[in-house]
Amino acid sequence: MAKDYVSSVLKSRLLILQLVFLSQHQSASASIVKFLPGFEGPLPFELETGYIGVGEEEEVQLFYYFIKSERNPKEDPLLLWLSGGPGCSSIHGLLFENAGPLTMKLEEYNGTLPSLVSTTYSWTKTTSIIFLDQPVGTGFSYSRTQLVDKPSDSGEAKRVHEFFQKWLGKHEEFISNPLYVGGDSYSGKVVPALVQEISKGNYQCCKPPINLQGYVLGNPLTEFETDMNSRIPFAHGMALISDELYESLKIICKGKYVNVDPSNTECLKLVEEYNKTSSIIYLDQPVGTGFSFSTQHVDTPSDSGEARRIHEFLQKWLAKHEEFIPNPFYVGGHSYTGKIVPPLVQEISKGNYQRHKPTINLQGYLLGNPVTEFEIDWNSRIPFAHEMALISDELYESLKRICKGKYVNVDPGNTECLKLLEEYNKFTKTVNPFLISEPSCETETPDCYIYRHLLATYWANDESVRRALQINKESIGRWVRCNFDIPYTHDIINSVPYHVDNSINGYRSLIFSGDHDLGVPYLGTQAWIRSLNYSVIDDWRPWMINNKPAGCTTTYANKMTFVTIKAIVGFDYREVGTQQSLNQRKALSCFKGGSVANLCKQLPHIIR
Repeated sequence: MAKDYVSSVLKSRLLILQLVFLSQHQSASASIVKFLPGFEGPLPFELETGYIGVGEEEEVQLFYYFIKSERNPKEDPLLLWLSGGPGCSSIHGLLFENAGPLTMKLEEYNGTLPSLVSTTYSWTKTTSIIFLDQPVGTGFSYSRTQLVDKPSDSGEAKRVHEFFQKWLGKHEEFISNPLYVGGDSYSGKVVPALVQEISKGNYQCCKPPINLQGYVLGNPLTEFETDMNSRIPFAHGMALISDELYESLKIICKGKYVNVDPSNTECLKLVEEYNKTSSIIYLDQPVGTGFSFSTQHVDTPSDSGEARRIHEFLQKWLAKHEEFIPNPFYVGGHSYTGKIVPPLVQEISKGNYQRHKPTINLQGYLLGNPVTEFEIDWNSRIPFAHEMALISDELYESLKRICKGKYVNVDPGNTECLKLLEEYNKFTKTVNPFLISEPSCETETPDCYIYRHLLATYWANDESVRRALQINKESIGRWVRCNFDIPYTHDIINSVPYHVDNSINGYRSLIFSGDHDLGVPYLGTQAWIRSLNYSVIDDWRPWMINNKPAGCTTTYANKMTFVTIKAIVGFDYREVGTQQSLNQRKALSCFKGGSVANLCKQLPHIIR
């Protein structure tokens, strides 16, 4: 997941950071960091960095960043946050996932130290957070000796438990604070097992006792096939693949899209089609759109006129790019282009028939959320709202049954349908129907969000930054955001049993999903949560921030809350990031505040 940018660091500040390194043979070290290279002025929060040794001889040195709550650290909750991977540095959570109070200033790298800026909606406003580099080899964590056993899911749960016990021993003022464990992505395997380890430790042996209250997971990996098989239904719900391809995949592959039987060649071919990529021309039209202009007065553009004009453009473009003439060609668009694309296809077909040159290898067309015909378009909004998790299954089924698929120009005598539509409108009246997902970007340029990852690499490998963070000089070489070369055993195939066990032990859980996340789609997460068959105490409903939909939520009797977090689409990505940050912090703060049963009602009032 709108950051106010500030000027880059004054290099003279670095003199303050020349602190003495502790010996690599000490089992634990910690330093207060008041200035960070790349950030102008003193840090507006309290940051501690350090190492904690774990293992029989404390050979594994786990590095952490600890940021105290900016509100009331003596009483505010404590959150232990693990990043995904496995092998992704906790800098990812601190700088890129809305939890931390800093992020990279997004500007083109010019050879100097990248800048840091403050965020607006950090979780650290109300929560003290430990960001932990684990497993060993991740971020700045390292081992003094050759490890006998390579890290594993269950092993990491034990190792992180040991880390936290020792950390609390060094920070006794936090022993009474309520603790939550959190993470995202691959941490969905480790966090539930870690919660179980802490619970067992409290019961069996370990001092100090840990005031564990629950756990938080974002788009968590749980069981590989469930998670991955949900990608194709999610892609269909997001209009990324056609109805025809989706139905064929369902029929031929029978809902199994990973580890496909090699003899099922038809399924493999369809999955390959799902994964295809394309070369795309983005066209500013009609005249006056974007950078398109006219040198003289032209007739008012029209739907049919635009179809002819674009056909002419395409013929001339292909004449200048002859290498693309044999390529299969598709026309695509969204929203109002539903009126333009079909006649354009007809124009191209006519031109080919009339032997216009060059011949265009037209294969078909694709349309996203296309304007077509009023009743058809508007009657589709309710099924779409259901697919986008804006209304519950129960409301959707009632609407289908009572209204019989007709949701506009309803017979006034059908009062039951009108009542259901009124309920539907409560949920969706503030939703913008034109949803445009943020495009993925292959190249790392400043207009691409992941450019921050490149800047973070330059920043974290700068010698002045390492001095400021008190990184042991003999620990690791070059810092990488995600180290996927770490030897690792994936021994938790399915973490659902851990969720069940943690529920039995009375721990609260917040599972949140970005509803535009294709990596681990909310549909798969929702499926395994529903498979637990817990009774619902607060039904599926939207929650709002500033009168805008922020997502939906359901609360279950076992103290589990499922929340979808909605992106604000169609805006500059910096604005998207800010809204998602606000949404995430509101949801997390509400959960910690104990208002699980009234999440939607209370969210606007919990954080001021």
